[in-house]
Amino acid sequence: MDKQNTVFRMIFTLVAIAVVVSVALAFVNAKTEPVILQNNENQLQESLKSVIRAEKFEILSETEQETVYAAKNGETVVGYCVVNSQKGYGGDVKVMTGVDTDGKVTAIEILEHAETPGLGANAEKMRLNPNLQAKQKKLV
Repeated sequence: MDKQNTVFRMIFTLVAIAVVVSVALAFVNAKTEPVILQNNENQLQESLKSVIRAEKFEILSETEQETVYAAKNGETVVGYCVVNSQKGYGGDVKVMTGVDTDGKVTAIEILEHAETPGLGANAEKMRLNPNLQAKQKKLV
């Protein structure tokens, strides 16, 4: 009987700890989720503005793999931003590309990746080559 009591006490203790930790985690999640969402939105807006200069951005289309934004100054469309995700060596690579109304690439920014530091991650340090900018042609 004493052995059953000990097993019951251990199970009860583990369940109590699991419940307390779960409640604490739910509380922390509820408090931090709005802040995290706002930070993500601010970061997205900064990234959009870094690839094309515009006052505001409106979503034109959105799929699981790609989101297209219209970049506007007032009501005038000045370009487009495309955010897409493709498989890389270490996982998905999420890239944002700015394109002006003439179809020229204005900038490319890597938003997220899980590539190997020192190898694939070096792509994040690359900038659009000025020689490439001078030679680029219309995309569309």
